[in-house]
Amino acid sequence: MTKFIYIFTYIVFKGISLMPYSVIYVLSDLLYLFIHYLIGYRKSVVFSNLKLVFPQYSDVEHLRIAKAFYKHLCDKFFEMLKLMSVSKSEILKRFQILNPEVISILEAQDKSIIFLYAHYCTFKYSAAFTLYGLNFKPYGVYKK
Repeated sequence: MTKFIYIFTYIVFKGISLMPYSVIYVLSDLLYLFIHYLIGYRKSVVFSNLKLVFPQYSDVEHLRIAKAFYKHLCDKFFEMLKLMSVSKSEILKRFQILNPEVISILEAQDKSIIFLYAHYCTFKYSAAFTLYGLNFKPYGVYKK
C-alpha cells in the first residue's frame, strides 16, 4: 500500500510539474483559498507569531500579513514541484549569479567560498551553481 501511495503521489506531482507556470500559479491560488479559508492551516500559530513579532500592528494588518504568508507558502510549494521538470534555461532565468568568473578564480586558487543569501526559498535553486560551470558542490546550512 505504501508503494502505491508513493507511486500515485509521484505521478500526480510529476504531472503538476509539467504544467506551465501560469497554470501552477492558478493551482497555488486554489490551494491558498483552501488552506487559508476552509481548513485554516495553523492559523493560531501564524497569528500568535504575528502578534509576538509585530505587537504594534492592528488585527487588520496581522490579517493582511497572514494572507500574504499563506499565498507565498502555496506559491513556494508549487514552485518546488515545478523543479521536478524545470528546464536549465528556466533555472538560469530565476537564479542569477553575477560575476561567476570571480568564483572561478577563487576555485582555481583552492579558496573556500561562502555564499550568503536570504532564505526566501531561493535555496532550491542552488543547483544552478553547476549550470554556471562552477565545480564546487553547494551545501545549505541553517539554524532554527
